[in-house]
Amino acid sequence: YIPSLSQRGIHTEIHLGTAETNHRFYSYRMKRQGRSWSSEGMECMVWVLTARKNKTLTQALLYHANGKSYKKMDRAMHKAVVQAERRMRNYRPGCLEGRIGIYGASSSPMGRLARAIQKY
Repeated sequence: YIPSLSQRGIHTEIHLGTAETNHRFYSYRMKRQGRSWSSEGMECMVWVLTARKNKTLTQALLYHANGKSYKKMDRAMHKAVVQAERRMRNYRPGCLEGRIGIYGASSSPMGRLARAIQKY
């Protein structure tokens, strides 16, 4: 438990509640159960906690594990996701997928009807 500034006898006109709240995340993990850290270990733990809080820990670990190939892997993964999204269609149980043969311009009334049905 960290006492607030007013409980410690420090009176300020600047309210630091937000800053103290953000530090609580680190101090609970670092000081709980009387732990002691080397300066290097403490710095690494703070980096891990910050990455976890910002939700970038997984990406950082992947980048560290794969090094330069991570960018290539990331691009390949993005390309695969985009292609999969293109292939996905909204499935409606009971509906069969089909097309209306227009055999004409898509701007004709029949072409507009076909387009409206396919989007639905």
